[in-house]
Amino acid sequence: MSERQIEKSLRGAATTTPFYSKYIVLRDRLLNNEYEHWAAGFRDGNNHGPGHIGRVLDKLGELLGDRVLEEGIITPYELFLSMMAILYHDVGILRERKGHGDKSAEFLDVDDNDYIFDQRDKAIIRAAVVSHSSSKDIEKECAQFSATEHIGSHDVRPRVVAALVRLSDELDEDYRRADPQVAERVGIASASQFYWAFSQRILATRPNRQRQEIHVGVQFKPTDVDWTVQVDGKARLFFSAFAEKLAKINRERTYVGRFLPEALRYQRLIVSVKPLPGNPAWTTPREFIFNDATTAGEFIKAFQELSVEPFNDIWRHVLEELRINRLTEAKARLLRLEEVLDDLPINMRLRVLLSEAALCSIQSESAAADGAERSKLLDAGVDYLKSWHALGSAGAWSVLGQTAQNEVYRMANEPELGFLYRERLTVIEEFLGADRRFLVHTRVGGGGGCIPAGVTIAVPGGTMAIDDVQVGTTILSASLGAPHEYLHSKILKVFQSREDACVRLNAKFLFTPSQPLYRGNGAWICAGDVTPGFSLETADGRSFLVATVELVAGPYDVYTVTTDHPTHNFIVGDLVCKNKLYAPDWEWGTRWD
Repeated sequence: MSERQIEKSLRGAATTTPFYSKYIVLRDRLLNNEYEHWAAGFRDGNNHGPGHIGRVLDKLGELLGDRVLEEGIITPYELFLSMMAILYHDVGILRERKGHGDKSAEFLDVDDNDYIFDQRDKAIIRAAVVSHSSSKDIEKECAQFSATEHIGSHDVRPRVVAALVRLSDELDEDYRRADPQVAERVGIASASQFYWAFSQRILATRPNRQRQEIHVGVQFKPTDVDWTVQVDGKARLFFSAFAEKLAKINRERTYVGRFLPEALRYQRLIVSVKPLPGNPAWTTPREFIFNDATTAGEFIKAFQELSVEPFNDIWRHVLEELRINRLTEAKARLLRLEEVLDDLPINMRLRVLLSEAALCSIQSESAAADGAERSKLLDAGVDYLKSWHALGSAGAWSVLGQTAQNEVYRMANEPELGFLYRERLTVIEEFLGADRRFLVHTRVGGGGGCIPAGVTIAVPGGTMAIDDVQVGTTILSASLGAPHEYLHSKILKVFQSREDACVRLNAKFLFTPSQPLYRGNGAWICAGDVTPGFSLETADGRSFLVATVELVAGPYDVYTVTTDHPTHNFIVGDLVCKNKLYAPDWEWGTRWD
């Protein structure tokens, strides 16, 4: 075994304590005895044996540099304790993977070789061994120690030792740790496949102390593009899980930096990704820099070839299969996407949920009317719509520059959702909450009668913009006859649609051409049919002379309402407008009072 630079430094350190000799005795014992049996406690694990221990020692040497003792950055005692803790940190794997750092500490407690271990050494080594896991708090594990401990003639900073061990261990992630032939012969369990594959895709991790950078080389395989793996019992896209593990290494770099001297605080993680084989548009390596606050999501966005393009291709197949009514094939692809929904680009997640709802709607319509299958499909469709709305409302729409108003409106305009919409409207309105006012009920059979957003209608005590009206709002209606009273009405439904143009009367009142206005004596006329000189009747029974009529180009978002009063009208200025009469059948908005 060739001697490492840190071993040479420890051997040459000017000290009366035989640090080097103790280290060599423990190294040779552990690597030749205990670590030979590491797989007994972690059969599916990537390498935690002698090769791993040797590489972690190498990483410690790379982090420290060749002259760390001469430069006075750490003491010989700190180097000794770091190397001893690295030797011991994974011995607990002999028992089991979970909590193996604590198990290693238990083995250390009963290790009675007094030559190798002074009890004072043991306490600091133990803290470093336990806290090498990212689930542990270095400060908590080292709480018993002062910032600097004085032991005999030696000084040691226990937190520095723990931080060096933890970062060195974190950086042993490259192909040497996960031989693919070994994985195939062992038959690695699905729960471990990602961790082996992660190491296999890493060409090297190399600290550069002069530049305080850690360089990581990566080479993906074409099969990684849409590969699904199991991570902590959940299906994940390999590339997303890969990005999160890189981000974890970066978080560890940031975390341990708070305990290290300034010369050992690495400032960034630089990831160099080789071109994806078989992708003609990607021909040169691309670098990505993880700074302290960089997220996995930012890394994912930087590599569209792995994070977006594969799923756009799947999506194109889904759309084509839906178009030609190959519903079984479309469902299979959607389920494939749904399985890894949280890892998909946010716009794709919204599309998948909405498409799943549409597919349920289509399938339920063809199912037996009185069968359990129809009810099951309708309930599933509602669940997908509910998830779609929850995701959008939680910020997805805002991130994409969309609004609840537009997206709920678009959802209600999807013909494929028609059956679900009709059969489960009450439930849909419940989970939409305040957004139910953006539902459109005029899309089938054509519209009829609306006023543009921003136009105000009469309410008790004043006016309210039509687009602020919600189900349950109290408005004013006209009695349409002597003694011409103003009546209180409640809103039952809000209807929204879009118009290319509106009509402006007397340069003041704006309506859609199809909005019926009251003429008097029970007669109505559409705003688009009104001409100058025409007379309308106001809510209080007066005559309103139309002097000018203008057609004003849009487009406009327009609204009308259904009220609970038999008069079924609302008031704009002094003019009485007929509202839509709620129809229980699918031909929403085509019936009028």
